[in-house]
Amino acid sequence: MNSVKNQALYDAVRNFCQASISHLKEVGGPIPARTHEEYVFEGNRMSQTAVQEINWPIFVIQNLSGIVELESYRVAVAEFEKDDKVKNHLHKLVHVGVASVSVDASDCLQDILFHVLKDQDGLTFDKDVLKDAYLSVEDYFYSDTVEYRCIVPLDGFEMEVDRIELGERISVIRLPDDERSKILGNSPMIGSSIRFDNVLFSKFAVEIFVKGQKLVDGGESYLTDNHPDRVAQKLADDVVLGLRLFKSGRFGFSYMLVTSTSWVPRGGGGSARGKSVPIHYRSPRYLLTRSDVEPFLSWWDKFREAHNYGSKSIDTSLRRFG
Repeated sequence: MNSVKNQALYDAVRNFCQASISHLKEVGGPIPARTHEEYVFEGNRMSQTAVQEINWPIFVIQNLSGIVELESYRVAVAEFEKDDKVKNHLHKLVHVGVASVSVDASDCLQDILFHVLKDQDGLTFDKDVLKDAYLSVEDYFYSDTVEYRCIVPLDGFEMEVDRIELGERISVIRLPDDERSKILGNSPMIGSSIRFDNVLFSKFAVEIFVKGQKLVDGGESYLTDNHPDRVAQKLADDVVLGLRLFKSGRFGFSYMLVTSTSWVPRGGGGSARGKSVPIHYRSPRYLLTRSDVEPFLSWWDKFREAHNYGSKSIDTSLRRFG
């Protein structure tokens, strides 16, 4: 990660976090907890356990009235306002990748404090944790783009290798069990378009990294073909089409998960997009063997070149026979 660009702002944020943690220690009282479901995969089996963890955001919000009265809070907010890169975003609607969000210095400070409390050991102060949290926020303000990781779990797809690279920032991967567990654990927030069995039985996915342009108070080009969701959907469609043209088999995808790879303001961190109906295919399940990989990669290069320069009528024909 990059070095600090605004030392005065960093110092103010550090003082704010130290003072806030001291305030929370003085307040004392029970720290709220929350329970979430944790899913553990063992081969083809899955178990479910209820796990309890400290709910730091609620604890901070419960004591927010005292935190915002701290002198270090006022100083930190003022330093946010002094930085031209930061100030350009504040109190404005920023279109960023998958959402439009309003950026506020107070929310940024709260997010940094949440991160510090979650990643360190209780109500202590870890300067390394604080620096990581600060830099992720600062990088957002100093960058013109936000990077997103798009995961498209494949229904009915198997391969004998863990990963194949299809070009810059595009791969087909074996989903790690811990990532499948997180997807299942977040399923109530993802939406009804994603069926439980899709996640449970999808062991492979298309992984795509795309960048979205930040548009501050000017979203006329926000919903275009260059929007991260649309770019990722098209690339995922191309991968599925290329694989199905290379070899017969039954597979597709029914949803896509989009998450930012770094800090973004609340509400701009990601999305889940699902198709309205389940996918059904009549041919046998799709298996890409180890010996298929090299011939497929050669085919993929030719397919992408022809597909990228093909006409709409050619694309329509490809999809009909894919």
